[in-house]
Amino acid sequence: MASVPQMRYLSLQEPFKNLDQGMKGIAAFLDLAKAFDTVPHESLLDVLDVYGIKGVVSEVFASYLTGRIPMTKIGNVSVTRQNKMGIPQGTVIGPLLFILYGLSKTDSGK
Repeated sequence: MASVPQMRYLSLQEPFKNLDQGMKGIAAFLDLAKAFDTVPHESLLDVLDVYGIKGVVSEVFASYLTGRIPMTKIGNVSVTRQNKMGIPQGTVIGPLLFILYGLSKTDSGK
């Protein structure tokens, strides 16, 4: 897997080569920081339904996404809240869920 600096280099290599040949180009870079935190659970479950994930498997995903109670602790003070948005990060399935959700937005033109 390439590192961020390697990906940056590779993504600019072709445009610079084209500029050297007198061609014009354009590039767009998106910062998706905290993007996983912006996905509503209900919307993601609807997307999974569209892709044919139904029944028991859908219930497993609903259980996986809902009912998580994140806690923030600073010193001796802690705060918890029910979370209705976000895909758990650091998981194998998380990036796939985010991609499926993102594809649904491009498919519908939203």
